[in-house]
Amino acid sequence: MGNQARFKIGTIASAHEKPTVTFAGESQPSGKGYSFLESYTPSVGDRVLLTRTKGTYVILGKLVSTVAMG
Repeated sequence: MGNQARFKIGTIASAHEKPTVTFAGESQPSGKGYSFLESYTPSVGDRVLLTRTKGTYVILGKLVSTVAMG
């Protein structure tokens, strides 16, 4: 795997057939689109978790933060 991270966090920049992602810490969207799991429907602005596999990344799904009520 070298110096590549196994997981990355990013934000969906465009939600076409293969969405592009702006990775955390970067200002420009990726130049390529990424595959995603069937259970997830990409929407622009979603914060997502990606995993590295076979030299590329796959979007695992949307990250959701919860706020404690009380």
